Amino acid sequence: MTELSICIPTCNRAEYLPVMLDSIFKQAVFDGVEVVISDNNSYDDTHRIVKEYQERYKNLSYYKNDINVGFDRNVLNCISRAKGKYCWILGDDDALLPGSVGFVLRNIKSGYDFYTCGLNLCDSKLRFLEQWTLTKGLKDGKVVHMGSDAELMRYLRAVVSNGGLFGYIGGCVFNRSLALKVKGGQRVSGLGWIHIYLLWSFKNFNAKFKVLKRPLVNLRTQNDSLVKERSAIYRLTMEFKGLYIIAEELFRNQPKVKNAFLSAVKRYIAPSSIPPLFVLNKNEKRDWPEFCGWLCKYPYSKSFKKRLGSRWRVNPMYFVRRVINLPVLAFVKRPLKKVRAAVIGR
Repeated sequence: MTELSICIPTCNRAEYLPVMLDSIFKQAVFDGVEVVISDNNSYDDTHRIVKEYQERYKNLSYYKNDINVGFDRNVLNCISRAKGKYCWILGDDDALLPGSVGFVLRNIKSGYDFYTCGLNLCDSKLRFLEQWTLTKGLKDGKVVHMGSDAELMRYLRAVVSNGGLFGYIGGCVFNRSLALKVKGGQRVSGLGWIHIYLLWSFKNFNAKFKVLKRPLVNLRTQNDSLVKERSAIYRLTMEFKGLYIIAEELFRNQPKVKNAFLSAVKRYIAPSSIPPLFVLNKNEKRDWPEFCGWLCKYPYSKSFKKRLGSRWRVNPMYFVRRVINLPVLAFVKRPLKKVRAAVIGR
């Protein structure tokens, strides 16, 4: 029986895919583990590269879509094509840390509906930057009962990043049969957040998930396709839009949980991270009105929302944040870490 399906949705990432595949297969070919690649109609060398790996590893399956069906549909394709009891969907440009597969196999024996794991943030060349803080105040091994509003709210109050809301696909290992039972999601499809919708839908089955803090994945940053193709503001717009729709769809009858969910987003996308209008480029200015429209649905302060409409609004903390991040000040970053966290809410 296949215990774990490692699924990789990909599209035109032939440059990065071998790094991910090597990080998996260097951990040995485990019994009960399969690797499933769902290619979203790539036109680069993805097919050739995967074929070379298939000649060496018999537990690697490859499927290529006839057309580009979008990220969300491709993620769902991975899940439907997998055979394992649990699915672990990974980014095609990231890499597993040594021992990660064995660690997951040992943990899924406990039978929870899904598991969250730690993540390392790396630069565009996968050089380590820092461990991504997903939640604060939760102990390693904490089990959360999604059928309890009180437990959900306690968890959401601990969230300090998108990853804590299950935003990074490689940060969760989940029960495949339960994921296949999830209905709906049409309003979310196409926004790039179907995996968040799936996992938060587990609450409808009174699911339990376990928080594992050990980092298992090196996450490549500075490589976001939406930012490259459109703009950073558009990327934030899709995040605000997608997460708001998810909250509206899933927590319609749980207003306190919905507010806790939206407040978690507000907490990690702090006002200090949002640039003034006058520093935006042409593409970002084009996306600004829609961005402001979705941001204003979140529980930010009225004064902050009002300043969004001013072309020359100045957010001092935005510039403080940029100064603290200057390379020349790297030698003082560590002692400033606690101060910075208190000042900018991250």
